[in-house]
Amino acid sequence: RTFEGLIPQNPKGRLLDIGGSTGLVSQEFQKRLGYHPTIIEPSADEVAKARSLGLEAVVGSVEAWETDEKFDLVLLCRTVEHLYDLSLALRKIRRLLKPGALFYCDIAEFLEIVRREGPPEATTKIDHVFWLTQETAPAIFASFGFELVSMQLTLPPDQVGFLWQAAEPRPLQPRDPEWIQGTLRIFRQVKTDWLRYGTQPIDAKDWLHQRAYRLKKRLAL
Repeated sequence: RTFEGLIPQNPKGRLLDIGGSTGLVSQEFQKRLGYHPTIIEPSADEVAKARSLGLEAVVGSVEAWETDEKFDLVLLCRTVEHLYDLSLALRKIRRLLKPGALFYCDIAEFLEIVRREGPPEATTKIDHVFWLTQETAPAIFASFGFELVSMQLTLPPDQVGFLWQAAEPRPLQPRDPEWIQGTLRIFRQVKTDWLRYGTQPIDAKDWLHQRAYRLKKRLAL
């Protein structure tokens, strides 16, 4: 429903869903907008489930997948952080688009996640290779030949979605030093708050745990 009015109905259109898991998102696009989906997914078990829904699905990654087919719509939902090579993936997606095609990508907005979960060292994950923000993503995508059509906040609130169309690549400019300093200040403030919060007991049970831990530590010394 989010894309009605932004993405046209296209019963003959081809959809590529990168990291499409079990195919539930692709199936909705097929039902509501008429697209015929192909799913790329590294998990063989999830590909099997997508095929059980009657969807075309391939085990693999977009970086390694080779095809001569072009697509009317490409989805990269809850996936960009898991890519192995962001540069290669975006170049390939650009080549896979038909003239006038659209590309949707949502990101786990790193600054919002840090605010919610704690400093970067507590937030980053080994299977999330690339972290983007609301400020950095548009310039990075534009440098690979994508022009912003629409931007949306999705659920949960730390997810930001971008709808793109192909355009001429624009040189990637250095970030504004004031933005860099402001972002570093956010990281430092979050860490300070996180450490302070960790010293405050939540309830009586937590207070007893803290007292027991401090006593144990004192006895060990």
